[in-house]
Amino acid sequence: MKKFLSNIIACIITIYLATLFIPGVYLDPSLDKIGRIKVYLISGIILGFLNYFIKPILKFLALPVIILSIGFFSFFINFFIVWLIDILIPQLYIVGFLPTLFTAILLTIMSLFVNR
Repeated sequence: MKKFLSNIIACIITIYLATLFIPGVYLDPSLDKIGRIKVYLISGIILGFLNYFIKPILKFLALPVIILSIGFFSFFINFFIVWLIDILIPQLYIVGFLPTLFTAILLTIMSLFVNR
């Protein structure tokens, strides 16, 4: 339970940092402060859920490709999860390939930080 909650907190921080520092990642401009906080929380919870429950299944299914690519394919799983968040949360905009890529890199770094 502790690992799951720390994963959710890390995902909330990841989304927040992505909206601050990555051009092309932003929230709906019409949201007020409370609305922004709600979007951060909801997107962080969904991202944490996907990271904690779905990502291990995807890693298991892609295990041969991950082994052949010396672990690099795990990054593409993070990319896919970030892309899914962009689709699932209509108030969160990740516009283009590069912002999605940089958000996935940030998610990878935060996941490594939390798992250590």
